[in-house]
Amino acid sequence: MANENGKREAGGWFRTPCANGDDMANNSNLDVPAGHVIFSEGDKGDVMYVLLDGAVELRKRFGGGETVLKTIEGANDFFGEMALIDGKLRSASAVAVKASRLMTVDAQTFENMILKNGAFALQIIRGLSTRLRSSNEQLGDILDTPPVERTWNGIAGLASRVEPAADGRRMLPLNKVRGWFNTRMGLDIRDIDRALLEPARAGLLAFGGPEDQPKS
Repeated sequence: MANENGKREAGGWFRTPCANGDDMANNSNLDVPAGHVIFSEGDKGDVMYVLLDGAVELRKRFGGGETVLKTIEGANDFFGEMALIDGKLRSASAVAVKASRLMTVDAQTFENMILKNGAFALQIIRGLSTRLRSSNEQLGDILDTPPVERTWNGIAGLASRVEPAADGRRMLPLNKVRGWFNTRMGLDIRDIDRALLEPARAGLLAFGGPEDQPKS
């Protein structure tokens, strides 16, 4: 929802009667650039966030890498509420993948809204249930799939989005692909390189330059 100045405002449950001036006095908007780490797994959490514009990834450490649990990209979607509910450290990291505008909601405002607005409380419960179920399924799939298979599934998926060259080959910047797999698929760099060595030695995979060579 945009105001008279064309700026997006929080809507839905964050513009209910319970969210009056007194309730929202301690909250503010926050603009962050792409790549900004909003909070890290293990941090103490004293606010939650409402996305007004942009996109944010929720990432969890897994093995030697990270996996993306969810991408928050819908206006007025929220994240970071778990730390306000159970008082524990952040269970995942939040990273802006686009320039984003956020609204912070402090613990007192969150508690007031839960107590005064049953619809908001129900939405929080449903959101937590959906994210927990999705995270459990996603982590279960990772545990059940060996690193080699996960690496090749990822390469096949990325290659399918690239137009083939004149000779039919599909070129991927593997040095960047390694980083992408490491931060989004829960793969250790060493596991990625081990998965690439055997097909490279068999001539099924070629590397474009020294910077792309996997480490043996």
